[in-house]
Parts: sequence; C-alpha cells; structure tokens
Amino acid sequence: MKSSFTSLLISVTLLLTASCINNQQTIEFYPDLTTYNVVDTVQFDPSWFDADKKLIVASKSLFMFSLPFMDIIEPYDLPVLIYISVEDKDEIIAHLQKHDFKYPFIHDPKGEFFKGNNILQRMKMDPENTVVSLFVNGNEITDQAQIGMRHLLKEQMEEFANN
Repeated sequence: MKSSFTSLLISVTLLLTASCINNQQTIEFYPDLTTYNVVDTVQFDPSWFDADKKLIVASKSLFMFSLPFMDIIEPYDLPVLIYISVEDKDEIIAHLQKHDFKYPFIHDPKGEFFKGNNILQRMKMDPENTVVSLFVNGNEITDQAQIGMRHLLKEQMEEFANN
C-alpha cells in the first residue's frame, strides 16, 4: 500500500512539473521565414532573434501599421521582430510605405508564428484578435506591450529597457 501511494505521489509530482514546464511563457521565433526591408536605410538584422531583450509584434492584418508606435521604441535601440501574416508581400510593402512605416518585417503568410506558439490561447486573447505585441527577454515572454496606447507603451518601454 505504501509503495502504491509513493508511486502515485511521484506520478502526480511529475505530471504537475511537466505541466508547469509546458506553461512557461517561452516563444519560438521561426528564423527561417523570409524577411523584407521596406526601405534601404533600415535593414533586418538576424542577430535580433538572439538579442536578450526584444519586442515582438505579430499581426494578421495591416491596420496596426497605419498607427504610429515605433517612434516611442526608437530611442531605446530595442530590436523589434515584426511578423505579418498577410499573403501578398507586395501589398504589405505598399501599405507600410504608404504609412511611412520603414521597419523590416518577417513575412509569415501561413501564420506559423501564431499557430506554432499557440499565442492567442496562451495569452488568453480572443481568437478574433489580429495583433499581439510582446516584450521578450531571451525567448521568454515577460509582458504584453501596449502598442496601441502610447502613454502606456512609453511607461512599459522605460521599465523594460531599464530592468
């Protein structure tokens, strides 16, 4: 009886440990996806994938890139990985240029970043949500970035950059 209880206790402990490990907020970056530069003056740098601190913006649409937010991030010299899951890369580039968004992006037409990281479910977001922005340290998500709320993003940038 005692060994059965011990076996059960060990099994439960292993199950809980495995479940905690699977719930860690780590993220995969999919560095094999194609990157595009919108302008010649701002080039994508593959070392951004390995940076200690970075911001990730993943979007299934282009609307977010018609709103200014990168001007808040620029002074911090923080790598920004931008994943866009729109099929036509030329449409993406034209939209970004139209809105003076000069930053390179990672073309993810099949939504590998969203699906592979199970991002909407893990962040407990509505499945209809089309934009996710995250502060990442190494490959661990530390917080959601409020890129649509300028005053909050400024506060978050200050805190993230200085910690």
